[in-house]
Amino acid sequence: ADVALLLERTSSVIRIVTTPADVEVKIDGVAAGKTAAAADAPAGSTTTPSAPLIVNDVTIGTRTIEMSRDCFVTATQRVEVAQPDDYTVGPVSLRPAFGTVSITANQPGAQVFVDGRERGAVPLKLTDLCAGSHLVELRTRFGADSRRIDVKAGAEMTIDSVLKPVYAIVSQSGGQVAAGQDLRMIVERA
Repeated sequence: ADVALLLERTSSVIRIVTTPADVEVKIDGVAAGKTAAAADAPAGSTTTPSAPLIVNDVTIGTRTIEMSRDCFVTATQRVEVAQPDDYTVGPVSLRPAFGTVSITANQPGAQVFVDGRERGAVPLKLTDLCAGSHLVELRTRFGADSRRIDVKAGAEMTIDSVLKPVYAIVSQSGGQVAAGQDLRMIVERA
């Protein structure tokens, strides 16, 4: 006997393409994966669209898709899943998120370290710092300075650093005073 069956689709599939690849994708706040580089893309390219990230079993409703990657501005897109079907998002282009920092110091030749990595000597202009928080340290044989900065995408900032003498502080008394404070910390602050 021949039996005719009519299969009905119950969920949707969303294909997400981003430029560049290696972008973390979340749907309604839940991690869905990362986009991968297309097979024909040059290695390390940030201008070539990714291979599609396929997300299965998407239910009906409005879905919020968030795409993020370090050093790029996060992109958000809404998709209205009206009925079970195939949906395509993208290619979504993420904009680079770099800031510029110019660094000078009261001692010429001070070495600049950003997040523990040496970047050169002052005066120094860095145009490739990712947006976000960074630790900037300046060091010489005679002094040092460090500060935490918050870099904004597309913004320029200037750091005029005053290096202070660096020396070891040793406490002969064992370090604690009656109030429970370390003498070395008191001397260092002074």
